[in-house]
Amino acid sequence: MPRKSKKSSRPQSSQKEFSRVSTPPPSAVPSLANGIQTDLSSQEEPAFLPKEALHPSYSLQQRLNLHGVKKQRKLGTKCIVKANHFLAELPENDLNQYDVTITPEASSRAINRSIIAELVKTYKESDLGMKLPAYDGRKSLYTAGELPFYWKEFTVKLINEDDSVNGPKRQRDYKVAIKFVARANLHHLGQFLAGKCADGPKEALQILDIVLRELSSKR
Repeated sequence: MPRKSKKSSRPQSSQKEFSRVSTPPPSAVPSLANGIQTDLSSQEEPAFLPKEALHPSYSLQQRLNLHGVKKQRKLGTKCIVKANHFLAELPENDLNQYDVTITPEASSRAINRSIIAELVKTYKESDLGMKLPAYDGRKSLYTAGELPFYWKEFTVKLINEDDSVNGPKRQRDYKVAIKFVARANLHHLGQFLAGKCADGPKEALQILDIVLRELSSKR
């Protein structure tokens, strides 16, 4: 015998009814948006920002001015500033250090420099091998490349320029002994200046400083 189908006791809602319940009426959407806009407009704006800064219609310069960034004002007088650092090219030859002994002993570093300057002027082409040494004014002398001797003594005649103009100028003889002491390798210094090593060679930096001071004093 065919079975009779039982009807479900649960009420079935049609798809049309479901869509009608879940979708709000068109008139409710504008009112909901208006309510959100009303709530947002009722909130107070931050006190630390001006109202004009909140609107995108202002340019960047106007915003900066509103935040207290003022234009730079020109004060004072224009002047030329010379930099106290510059690029130095290191010589290919190693730096050689020599000990200097002056007899009789001079009373000041200025006289010592005058003695060595006269020595270079007199013996540059003959005994110094065309080298131009840098002198610290005391006991050390430096050259780029070796001098053609290990130790040598020179006689220097120095005229006292401070004597009276009308009277005779006195001349004094000095004995200058120059002796080789050490050699500074500039490869490590070049690596340091190129940023390839952290520790700079103090001896080479000291020699370079003396050379630069010697050049500046002659200008």
